[in-house]
Amino acid sequence: MTYVFLPHEYNMWLHQLEGNKPIPVAKLPGSDDARYFMSTDHTLFAFLDQAQKRIGLYQLLDAEPWFEKKMSPVTLPKNCLGDDVLIHKAIIYVGGRSKSGEFLWQKAITDQTWLALPFPDDFSPKRYKSIDLLFLEGDQLIAVDDIVYPKWIFTYDISESKHPKPVGIASLKQHTSYESIYGGADNDDYIALLSGGINHGECFKFISLLDKKTLKELWCWSTKKPKQYDSLLPLLTSDIVDPEQIEDIIGMINELGILFKDFLDDFFVKIISRQR
Repeated sequence: MTYVFLPHEYNMWLHQLEGNKPIPVAKLPGSDDARYFMSTDHTLFAFLDQAQKRIGLYQLLDAEPWFEKKMSPVTLPKNCLGDDVLIHKAIIYVGGRSKSGEFLWQKAITDQTWLALPFPDDFSPKRYKSIDLLFLEGDQLIAVDDIVYPKWIFTYDISESKHPKPVGIASLKQHTSYESIYGGADNDDYIALLSGGINHGECFKFISLLDKKTLKELWCWSTKKPKQYDSLLPLLTSDIVDPEQIEDIIGMINELGILFKDFLDDFFVKIISRQR
C-alpha cells in the first residue's frame, strides 16, 4: 500500500494511492505549520512542526485509523531548527541549522537524547547556512548543505547507526547568486534538486539532476521567472520550466535511460510533500 502527503480541505492529509489517483484517508497530526516525512521502508512517518522545533513519529496502518503514535513529539536541541528529516532503520536523522550554522542530528526512536553527527575534518559550520536535504544511498547518508557560497554535499557511513562516520565532502555547483534550494527528490540512481535565486534583479529557477553515486551534476534546466515568484515553490511543471523546454528535457532524460513520465510524477509528488 502506497501513501503520500497532500493538501485536502485546506489541511494536509494522508492519501492512499490507487494507481495514480490519491485518495484522502485521514487528516495528519501536527500543528498548522507541520511538514511530513516518510521513512525509507514506508512503514513510519514523522512531522516537523512548531516553527521547525518539534518532531513526532507515527506508525502507518493498513486500515482505519490509518496511523498510530510511535513516539511522542520531542523538541530538537536548544536553538536548533530542522529543515529536513530522514527515518531509516529506527533512527531519525534531522538536518537543519543553529545559531552557529549547519547541524545534523540523529536519535533512535527509543532514545531520549540527540546525537550530533561530526562534520568532516577541517570543516566548521558557518552562520546562516543549513543542511537542507537528506537522502540515502545504501548505508550512506547524503546531506545537502545549502545557501551562501560555497555549497557542499556531505556523506556519512551509517552502517553502524550508533557511530556515524563522515566519509567525504563534495562541491555542489552554484547556478546563480543567492541560490537557495526549495526541495528535492531521489530514486535509486539520481537526485533532483529544485532551486532558485536572483541575479541583477532577475529571478531564476533550476532543476538540477545529480548522479546519486558520484554526486556529480549531469544536467541542469533553468527558466527566468517574474520576481513575485521567487519565494514561492511552484506546484506545476509549467511554473518551473517553460513549456518549450519540456521536449528538450524529455530527450535528455531519455538519454540517461530514465522513463520520463514516471520520474517526473515521482519527483513532483515528493517535491510537494517536502516543500519548505
